[in-house]
Amino acid sequence: MKFDSKTQQFNALKNDRGVALADDNSYLYAWVKNHPKYTVGIKTLGPNQFIAPGIKKGTSLC
Repeated sequence: MKFDSKTQQFNALKNDRGVALADDNSYLYAWVKNHPKYTVGIKTLGPNQFIAPGIKKGTSLC
């Protein structure tokens, strides 16, 4: 199945129109945290990759 948004794909899973979902781990773990009926089946796939976020110079992080 193909969906136009993350909301649509997670709703399809909740409404039994799908039995599994493959997506970025950050989305899956956040969603599962709020929907404990579901689990993440594959904890990792491939090598770890790191995110290098950018912020505006002078922005306080604390």
